Amino acid sequence: MWTEGRLGPSQARTSVGFPVDVPPGTGSLTIALRWAPAEVTRVKNLVTLSLFDPHGFRGAGHRHAPEQRVVVGRREATPGFVAGPLTPGTWTVELDLHAVLPSLRGGVTYQLEAVASPAAADGPEIDEEEVPDEEPVEPGRPDEPDPVAAVEPAAAPAGWLKGDLHVHSNHSDARWSIDDVVEHVRRHRLDFLALTDHNTITGRAPLRAALHAAGLNPVLIDGMELTTYWGHANALGISEWVDWRVRGPAGEGSGMTTSMEEAAWTVRERGGLFVVNHPRSAGYPFCTGCRWEYGDETAEYADAIEVMNGAWPRRQNEVGMALWDRWLNAGHRIPATAGTDSHGFARRPELLGFTYARAGRDPTDILQAVREGRTYLSRGPSVEWLDGDAPAVRVSGATGEVDVFLVTDGRRHGRRRMSGEGEMRFDLDRAWRWARVEVYAKNKKELLALTNPKFIEQR
Repeated sequence: MWTEGRLGPSQARTSVGFPVDVPPGTGSLTIALRWAPAEVTRVKNLVTLSLFDPHGFRGAGHRHAPEQRVVVGRREATPGFVAGPLTPGTWTVELDLHAVLPSLRGGVTYQLEAVASPAAADGPEIDEEEVPDEEPVEPGRPDEPDPVAAVEPAAAPAGWLKGDLHVHSNHSDARWSIDDVVEHVRRHRLDFLALTDHNTITGRAPLRAALHAAGLNPVLIDGMELTTYWGHANALGISEWVDWRVRGPAGEGSGMTTSMEEAAWTVRERGGLFVVNHPRSAGYPFCTGCRWEYGDETAEYADAIEVMNGAWPRRQNEVGMALWDRWLNAGHRIPATAGTDSHGFARRPELLGFTYARAGRDPTDILQAVREGRTYLSRGPSVEWLDGDAPAVRVSGATGEVDVFLVTDGRRHGRRRMSGEGEMRFDLDRAWRWARVEVYAKNKKELLALTNPKFIEQR
């Protein structure tokens, strides 16, 4: 199959499928895509590839390069795609149009070729550690191309597990390899990790093998990031691909029949956790779907919201916290998470924060702890609610003096200063609906750690 054509700006945030005949005896399928222009007035277009066989999903290449080559064979496949027998019949090569900007070409021109090779022929060479040449376009990434020397990270305090719930690999658009993800686990002393590649789940098996080879044994949580055109969400704890092609908040999306709420319930019915990611990041066309465009009704079906994404001191995180407060004030008992969203080694790893869970070393127990808010988020210090009738917290692991605030119904007050380790009791007014504790660097607006809310029973 060979075709070429033009995709106009009106087709942005839709998907276009092309049928490919795969005859009996096929040993490999090679797909080549070229599109242009790569950018218009310094804003990037984005066209990605997905592949479906007669039975369903066979891979996704959420990458930013305007020239891509994908090979799917019986024993090997390009990262992001599923190796295995090539079922005869009609396959579909799909172009997912995340961003198509007006240009002198009238949008984006493309050339697409798919070649089915017989099993007897030598299959084309596949580089399993291929990393995309282009950097991801999403703004505000916590990582930069140059790795740095490892810092001494904080480990989880006794009774807690430290983890990263949002990490990418070269099975989607990351700059680093599976082995680099293993090094991320080592550097940050992670007890658990969720690999959340864009719209694919193929990285989990090689990551498990690489962790085992490195002598590391974190709890690996299956997952993928539903990288939709109107919002990104992590599906955590799911072992099967989830269809990310959902309608927009006003029913946008030609040919898409599933809503975001239905996708969330699919994740939950499979025993997974549905997390709204970086809800106040930049949106179309700078980063299609990075900004959550669904309304407050999301809080009815989401299990958690990622309020700390990547490097903490960023405007999108501050505004994300404000959205979380609004949902809490509306009566939604929705917990928050942190994830590094790493696509490569961070130049300033001290700015990354993690989710700490009071749970056993089991993915189901960890996700249940996240669902119930038995977690805190931190760049270093630990801050945990203590058991007992009187509301109290323990703060430890702080470097130098810190300011500790009580936050109730979205209002920050009750500052206390401390250094090192200490416990403090707070009187909670029953007129309040919820309370959390936040730890800041002394005399700064730099957030270092926060609890999930304690909900106050009303009189």
